[in-house]
Parts: sequence; C-alpha cells; structure tokens
Amino acid sequence: MSTAPSPWRAAWEQALSDLEMDVAVAEAMLASHHGTHDSAPDGVHDGAPDGSRKQPWSPPQGIGLIPADLDVRARALLERQTRVCRELAAAARLSRRHDKAIAALDLGGPRAPVYVDTPA
Repeated sequence: MSTAPSPWRAAWEQALSDLEMDVAVAEAMLASHHGTHDSAPDGVHDGAPDGSRKQPWSPPQGIGLIPADLDVRARALLERQTRVCRELAAAARLSRRHDKAIAALDLGGPRAPVYVDTPA
C-alpha cells in the first residue's frame, strides 16, 4: 500500500517543480545562445515549456513552511537560479556591446559602388 503525499507536501513539490522548469528553460536558452546545442529538457520546445505560464510565477499562498526533507532540493534550485541569473546578466551585457559595435559600423546608408562590372 502506497501513501499519497499530504496536500501540504504536494503543494511544495509542485512549486519546486514549476521553478525547476523555469530554470531549465533559461538554461536551455543560454545553452543555445552559447552554441552548445544541448538538448532541451523534456517538455521544453522553442524556449518555452509545454503549457507555459502567461504570467510570472508567484509563490503559492497558504502552504506554510517548506518540508524539511525538501530543503536540499530547494537550496540546489536556488543555486541554479543564482547561476543562471548571473549568466543571463553576462549575456545581456555582451548583447549590448554587440549592438554598440554594430551601430558603430553603420555608415549612414547605402554607398555608391566603387567598381562596376560590365560585359566585354
């Protein structure tokens, strides 16, 4: 006989699973940005999980403190979130530098050709 998790534990497991999927999506975007082309996690296609949220994640209300045995999972998730946040910030800085470099190359519109090939 198996016992189902309590509603309190199930709510925390779902909250952690939702956050883990969000981090997996961000990790997949970073991997594709860096050209590593790691396969996306199950359920992640085109940078969004199946049935992705339209609204930002918000903590569930009224579920109380996290169960003690989920603490290790939550701490590992926090470490992943922190690492991904740093990597996203670095990617944004690099993108801004690239944008500035491209803008500096803009020569103010099309220029007349210097040489014209004509048939002999």
